[in-house]
Amino acid sequence: VTHAAAATVPTASTVPGGTLTIVKTLDRATDSTATWNLTVTNPGAAVYPGPFTVTDPLPKGLTFDSVSGTGWTCTGTATITCIHARDLAAGASTTINLVTTVSGGKDITNVASLDVGGITKTSASTYPAGSGFASTGVPTAGFAFTGSEAQRLGLLGLIGIGGGLFLVVAARKRRDDETGVLSE
Repeated sequence: VTHAAAATVPTASTVPGGTLTIVKTLDRATDSTATWNLTVTNPGAAVYPGPFTVTDPLPKGLTFDSVSGTGWTCTGTATITCIHARDLAAGASTTINLVTTVSGGKDITNVASLDVGGITKTSASTYPAGSGFASTGVPTAGFAFTGSEAQRLGLLGLIGIGGGLFLVVAARKRRDDETGVLSE
């Protein structure tokens, strides 16, 4: 369910040998909600000066719910624009968490861009339709069971136990009928 694509933004001339990268991932999803992580990293050996901007125009099928991130100021609901005004230390990362409501039954590719000093690069991640749960209703790998799934699986277990007890009792009754002896 997670897909990541990385894009490296060439360094501004004020930071010799430095770079910034943006990686957008689908952190978690259900059939109606998707949480995206947009991580900007400075893998260089020098501080990268702020400000830098991340822009995420939400495609058809995604509706804005919320956005947060330490050091980020974010605005908008159809196009999310987040500005990080502070410098980013060497080796440091900063993440924006974007929560959206998903509508429609198709795959949705969400693309974000990073703008640093007039240079723009993008990173995309795809929400596969139905990525949160398999058709059986059991979560796919990487997703925690919620109460409703645990209850459903518990009920199926009880039905299985009840069916097994029925078969044991039916077999004993048939044996007793054939031999004329009552078993306890």
